[in-house]
Amino acid sequence: MAPDRFKHYVLGDEIIDLQHKIIFDLSIEILEKIKLLEDVSDLVKDILIFIKHHFEYEADDMKNNNYTFIDHHLRQHALILDTSSYLQNLSVKDGSNFAEILEVLVNHVDFDDRNYVEWKLKRIKID
Repeated sequence: MAPDRFKHYVLGDEIIDLQHKIIFDLSIEILEKIKLLEDVSDLVKDILIFIKHHFEYEADDMKNNNYTFIDHHLRQHALILDTSSYLQNLSVKDGSNFAEILEVLVNHVDFDDRNYVEWKLKRIKID
């Protein structure tokens, strides 16, 4: 499903993994355009919309599964959205700012999302 560079971030939930891949693919496209000094405003709008959609999906999934640490996870989502809101006006010169937000997202996937999916998969095995 994922190229080698994404294998570490495949968590075992087909929908969440697919959504993460879309976010990573859009991020790479934005970073490549920034390197070429091309306009990224439409792509940034697309990724912000998709990240919000992804967070809504995760929140619903966590509620449906009675995730124990949902409050913490949703606070992380709110923080990421708040931090990334300024990206709506991102210019090519702000590439390092986008890279910082991307790092926050990657860390969220690697820690918070990984914890949720592992918790969910263990719960499914028990039920």
